[in-house]
Amino acid sequence: VVSPSYTLLNIYSGETDIYHFDIYRLETEDDLFNIGYFEYENAGGIVIVEWAENLPEIFDKPEVIHVDIEREGEVTRKITVRRNH
Repeated sequence: VVSPSYTLLNIYSGETDIYHFDIYRLETEDDLFNIGYFEYENAGGIVIVEWAENLPEIFDKPEVIHVDIEREGEVTRKITVRRNH
């Protein structure tokens, strides 16, 4: 899976479908509604959202798992996985 970049959604079909959103340019819950995001939440697959921190009020739910990737060097990354409380 690669970053959608300038695409809002990439869909990867398989045994479990993956819906990969890049919401960098979105500002409100209405923006998410307008692109059909909430339909994918209940579609039975896995939803991956890049830039979820831009809309924290939407993604602050117990079932959300956050994966933070931080650059620590030219080729080294620190990956932190956490669940909301």
